[in-house]
Amino acid sequence: MVRPSKNDQILAATCIRMSSTQQEASPDQQRKQLAELAKKYNARIVAEYFDEGISGVATSKRRGFLQMLDDAKAGKFELILAWDQDRFSRLDSIDSGEIIAPLRRAGVRLVTCAQGEIDWTSFAGRLVFNVAQEGKNQFLHDLSRNMCRSLLQRGQAGVLFAKPPYGYERVVLDNAGREVRRVRHGETFRKPKGWTNRIVIADDSQLVGTVRWLFDEFAHKDCSLQSLAIELNRRGVKTSRGKAWRHDSIAEILSNRFYTGTYVFGKSNLGKFNHISATGEITKTRGGRVKNREPIIVLENHHDALVDQATFEKAQQRLQSRRYEKRRPRTKSYPMSGLLRCGHCGGALSGSTHIAPNGTVRRYYYCFNGTRGTCSQFRVSADRIEALVTGFVKDAAERPGAVAAIKAEVRRQAGRKAGAKSTASKELAAQIAKVESQIKRGQENLLLADPQDVQACQAMLSTWRATRDELRAAIDAAESLQRRSSDGSNQLVQKALRELGRLPERLSAVNSATARDALQAVFARVTLLFHPRREGERRFELARLVIQSKEPIHFNAGNRT
Repeated sequence: MVRPSKNDQILAATCIRMSSTQQEASPDQQRKQLAELAKKYNARIVAEYFDEGISGVATSKRRGFLQMLDDAKAGKFELILAWDQDRFSRLDSIDSGEIIAPLRRAGVRLVTCAQGEIDWTSFAGRLVFNVAQEGKNQFLHDLSRNMCRSLLQRGQAGVLFAKPPYGYERVVLDNAGREVRRVRHGETFRKPKGWTNRIVIADDSQLVGTVRWLFDEFAHKDCSLQSLAIELNRRGVKTSRGKAWRHDSIAEILSNRFYTGTYVFGKSNLGKFNHISATGEITKTRGGRVKNREPIIVLENHHDALVDQATFEKAQQRLQSRRYEKRRPRTKSYPMSGLLRCGHCGGALSGSTHIAPNGTVRRYYYCFNGTRGTCSQFRVSADRIEALVTGFVKDAAERPGAVAAIKAEVRRQAGRKAGAKSTASKELAAQIAKVESQIKRGQENLLLADPQDVQACQAMLSTWRATRDELRAAIDAAESLQRRSSDGSNQLVQKALRELGRLPERLSAVNSATARDALQAVFARVTLLFHPRREGERRFELARLVIQSKEPIHFNAGNRT
């Protein structure tokens, strides 16, 4: 190894990684060691690349590491400093070769506190590195297998791996089985090693009442997941994370067997290297991950139930009946998607097709936030709203003074552009006057110049004259363009009228993009406002829509949907 001289510092970068958020002290320790290592190699640290809570084999998720590779190949430094070889990477020798090859071609070296300088240029160095790298990688495989074994043992004992579901709390017990603390909803507490948890029903009556209300409403009444979420949000009830309810968070509760007092384990095989198979064996992970399989362990009467078995089964039947085996095909385009807005929440309205049992097909525009449960389930018939907007355009074009207003607007815009061009012409004229003044002074100074400076003065005058000629040409072009713009204002008016008149025809086009482009050329936004059909009902009808172009235009929609 050849060390640089004291006066010739090497540009270096530090590679720092912590595998989990529990290693808070690790980054500072690594920085301290790497600063000492940089002094030994007379290196100056110019960059730090830090990845927090990411495994050494998850290269695609290590943004700092990927940026370091790009900067190294760009020649921003020639030395990478790491605390250990595994802080750099835990990939096996095959995958790590894809990373090392570009670094070696760029002349970048790796130096670690634990292994010293890594030699990628010799047979012996590569052999030592690859053997160590395989050992680092094998450590993860062994750790994965041990974790699977521990998880299986804890699953057989009925240990809950995550926070208790909504409506439950945990009681912490010490080594002697004595109750030490009750961890309530929203609290965090890390129990010491050897202590255990016991799951109990929450003391908060609102949490318990919310769960039971959800199951009772969904199992015994004609309601949807969205309507349940809307009602909870209206009451001001929050999820376990303090957020608004959505249809998927409601479905998660209604499908969770935990509420019947049953503990299940092993519904998925999510291990990267090893996993617990459906038969309860620890095997290597190959192929894709499997979710929602039959659980490996089922423990009845594991804890107190919040919902009886009959209600839970009824809810599962309703959930299953609401699932579609395949996505319904779109029967027609929705040209107003992206233009319609809910006047109550500001969300976009999306197209949706409803097929009745008798085969009747109806198209609607739904408030998308309504499908999430964060707004009411506002909807409007697609045929009706498209007819209303098309009719409005037709009526507006036929109103007295409409053509005159369009002409005035087009001419106003053309005049604004012409005014901008006129201002540009004035600026060019001012620059010409300045250059003319320079030329005049140059000609006067030429008469007083020494013979040896005459040639240089003449060259300067030639440059100024060329600049003046270019500015004059620019003014002529701007004035010509302004004359053509003024003469073509009538053509712009006629074009605008034609686009407005063709809109109803283009709305019925088979190509939805054509219809959508036509609408966007005329409108900025169409806002829909709804009111209940009858007082106290959850069914709504379209009350009013606001069509926004240059100025808001109010248009009554009537009382039919």
